[in-house]
Parts: sequence; structure tokens; C-alpha cells
Amino acid sequence: MGLASLIDETLEKSVVGSFSKVGYVLRKPLMKWKPLDLSFLRGEVAIVTGASSGIGLFLCEQLVSAGADVRLLVRNRAKAENVTSGWASKYPNGTWTIHEVDTSDFSSIQHFVKEIAPLRSIRLLVHNAGAITTEFTTNADGIEVTAATQLVGPYLLTTLLRDKLKSGHGRVLWMASGGLYSEPLDLGWLNDPREGYRGVSAYAKIKRAQLSLVAEIAPAWAQEGITCSVLHPGWVDTPGLRKSLPVFGLIMRPWLRNLKQGIDTALWLATAPNDEIKPGKFWLDRQSRSFYKTKASRASDTNANRELLVSWVSNSCAKYI
Repeated sequence: MGLASLIDETLEKSVVGSFSKVGYVLRKPLMKWKPLDLSFLRGEVAIVTGASSGIGLFLCEQLVSAGADVRLLVRNRAKAENVTSGWASKYPNGTWTIHEVDTSDFSSIQHFVKEIAPLRSIRLLVHNAGAITTEFTTNADGIEVTAATQLVGPYLLTTLLRDKLKSGHGRVLWMASGGLYSEPLDLGWLNDPREGYRGVSAYAKIKRAQLSLVAEIAPAWAQEGITCSVLHPGWVDTPGLRKSLPVFGLIMRPWLRNLKQGIDTALWLATAPNDEIKPGKFWLDRQSRSFYKTKASRASDTNANRELLVSWVSNSCAKYI
């Protein structure tokens, strides 16, 4: 094992060193990262959910600056219009459209897909929308809102856009969290999440389920030219983190990544050559990472449970497909 790989592995085992800006700062020169070539995305359609602030907004801005045709999916149109008001003068070669979409509202997703029906192809779809809730709530279909927003809704959106993604040799990115390492794949919780509900735990459980779902569906989608990946942006200083985890954000603020560091792997996955990206993997800092850090999470993530998960997710949104 070379020195760079040894340091990378040590950072990964430390967790804090890996997820904080320390991991990014050390890995970039050690692993000899190549500069990102965003010209590959010029003229391509890119869709990003949760695009009105934080990682989603900054990612959209970089895509617009590269000349992509960016679709910002947001819950608050006025907010999105305000934060993008200066883009026209800054990025004359890019285009963007704001769409009011709530990924926990499946009819909202259905409406958006109809709205963009004239598009022939989609190159990039980023599932970034998500937040930690404090109280148990459900969407109109009776699904716990974290599961609806970050698991079922994204699956529905991806499925409805499948033909356009196929035409564009699309890449689908699911934004994860290190919290998934603390939870097993819990199908029982998905069926009955109300008792003893904790928002932080629910968020971590859904991020674990995201990873298992993508690992299960990615091989079949890859046969159609669609590459599905899960990525961890690291611990990034965003409004969402400061609101959801204020104590953690305050303690870790000197070590949190900035937005540029947080979106690096997403942009790399969007532009890297096909032979560098194996579908269904979990990525952090341009490297595929282990799915597990505990025996419980490894033991829960069986082929049988993954199949049951896909069945549960697809059944949860079947009437919208």
C-alpha cells in the first residue's frame, strides 16, 4: 500500500478526519486529483432538487456557470428567484428554470415531469432535497415525510424520467450523510415509523435505505446507460446543518467544509469518464467507500432485504407511475 492510500485509509477510519475539511485538504494533493472539466456539461440538462440554498444552490450555480441548462427544483419559488437574481449578468452562457416541486408530494413530481415533457434527454439528476424533521408527520399518501422526501419521491422522479435519462446517458446522484453508518436497513421502521419517533434517527435510517436502494437498482439501470451513485459531501457548513444540528455545527464549525469542497465529488461524478465510475457505489472525495462501519448495518443489508425495500418503495408510489 502506497503512502497516499495509507493516509486515505487512516482518514476514513477516523471518521472525523475523513468527513471534515481535513479529509478534502489532504486527499486532494495526495490522490493527485485532476481539475474538473465542466465544459462536458455545456448545453446538457441538469436537474437538482433542494436547490434554493446550501449545497443544492451552489451546485446549480456551478452548473449554470459551465453553460448547462439547469432546472432548480424548490419548494419556495420566491426564495429561489431572489437567490438567483444576479445570475443573468454573471453567467451569460448558462440557462436555468425554477420549478416549484416538493419531493414529498408525489403529485407535485408528476406535474413537473409533465411540464418538462418536451425535453428529449437529461444528463444529470441530483437528489439533494432533504432535512431533519423534529416531529412525526406524513405526506398526503400517509408516508413518513423523511421517507417520502428522500427515498420514495426521488425514486418516483427518477423512474418517471427514465427514458430521458436513457437518452442522455444520464447520471443520477443521491446525496447521502455519514449518519447512515449508525443505522441498519430497517424495513420494520419503514412500515411503522411513528412509535418513539426521532428525527435524527429517521434521517439516518432513510440515508441507509437510499444506499441500499441504489445498490439494488443500479445494475439494471446501468444496462440502459444510466449511472446511479450515492455520495457523501462531507460535513459541510450549510444553513440546513446549522438549523438541524446547531450544537454540532457550532462545535465543528472550524472543521466544516465549505460549499466548493462539499460539491466536488458531485461534479466529479457528473463529469468523470465512464470507466472511472462503477454504478451503485458510495463515494466520498472521489473514492468509493465502504457501505458499513458496524456489524449490525452489514448484517441487515442482505439481498433479500434489498429486494423487499425496492418492493416497498415502488409500491408506495405505484399509482403515480
